[in-house]
Amino acid sequence: MYIDYKNYLDFEKQVNKFKGQYLSPGGVAKKYEVSRGAVYNWVVRNVIDAHRYSGPQGSFVVISIDELGKIEEFRSKD
Repeated sequence: MYIDYKNYLDFEKQVNKFKGQYLSPGGVAKKYEVSRGAVYNWVVRNVIDAHRYSGPQGSFVVISIDELGKIEEFRSKD
């Protein structure tokens, strides 16, 4: 699921809680050798959560490293 932020400061506070332990969707795709579309599907199918902000400061999507365990579990079911 996408967790959207309307305010950059709220997004920044959440991302700071990750203490640098996050990846972009492209980083997740590279780690698992899948397309970014596959990562998008994991997000919209509620396999993992992604934090998203779009506003004057730019557009950002980050996925906490903690979400990677959910990917491992999902992929092991196949």
